[in-house]
Amino acid sequence: PDRTLILPALILTFFLAAAGYLLGFSPLGDWCADRLRTRSTIWLLFVVFLIYSVSTSASILAPVDDYRFFASRFDRADRLIREARDSGLPSVEVPEVHNHFGLSDYGAGTTYWLDEAVDSYYGIHVIINKHKK
Repeated sequence: PDRTLILPALILTFFLAAAGYLLGFSPLGDWCADRLRTRSTIWLLFVVFLIYSVSTSASILAPVDDYRFFASRFDRADRLIREARDSGLPSVEVPEVHNHFGLSDYGAGTTYWLDEAVDSYYGIHVIINKHKK
């Protein structure tokens, strides 16, 4: 997914900027400077670099509505679990929180390791009700 490109895009941008800066101090930089004397060439390179950066950022941030939806559903389930635990209940039913990010949804079964991890984290048995809204 595009969200995995955040760090590579940042690293690529940083190293391209650093390489351009260092190129200016090398003999090759002098050769390039002779050919880039016109401001239009420099501006063209700047605009291309800017357009690429903006398009990469836009593609990374495109699913922001999915992120917000997941966060609101997760926060709701988290609140329900914590309220039940604080009330002293032995278990709690929460609506399914479908994970859009390629990770497993918990609640698949009683022997599923993620269920045990969730139960251990919250200190209460969490039951996923796929029909609860």
